Amino acid sequence: MQIAVVILTYNEGANLPDCLRSVAGWAREIFVVDSGSTDGTQVIARQYGAAFVEHAFETHSQQWTWALENLPIRARWVLGLDADQRVTAELAA
Repeated sequence: MQIAVVILTYNEGANLPDCLRSVAGWAREIFVVDSGSTDGTQVIARQYGAAFVEHAFETHSQQWTWALENLPIRARWVLGLDADQRVTAELAA
């Protein structure tokens, strides 16, 4: 199945590695949409092969709308996550 994962972040350096590990290897594409982090979030995202995009945050729903309308998503399905969420092995399967 073709699934893109979109993760919204702002200074989520502590949470992002576990989130990215939980989707690495099965997600067709991974996008991190960041709101101006200063904690190394960009470096972490790129270490896991995620595309990193910055976009100013206004509201949560506007950030999601912007991501869905502007990211170059090629997959048929999109899974939206916050950086403190994880995909279990059962869900990934």
